[in-house]
Amino acid sequence: MSDVIPPAVFVSLGLVAWVPTIELTINIRNMPQSKWLRFYTRTRFITCGLLETDGETWDDDRLVLISRQIAQVRIQK
Repeated sequence: MSDVIPPAVFVSLGLVAWVPTIELTINIRNMPQSKWLRFYTRTRFITCGLLETDGETWDDDRLVLISRQIAQVRIQK
């Protein structure tokens, strides 16, 4: 479920970028108890065509998982 949501970089670049994953690390902290979860993702830097996206998934006030994705940014022209 962590890799299903659109990359955070789409907010600034729009859907004109292709973001293939190079590495994805997911650390599960708790099992979800409800059927509704909140996702937060953020990308702070895009350098040399690479980005990292940090993600959090929450179930009410419990942290369910954290993730980090290293990806390449390819802007379609």
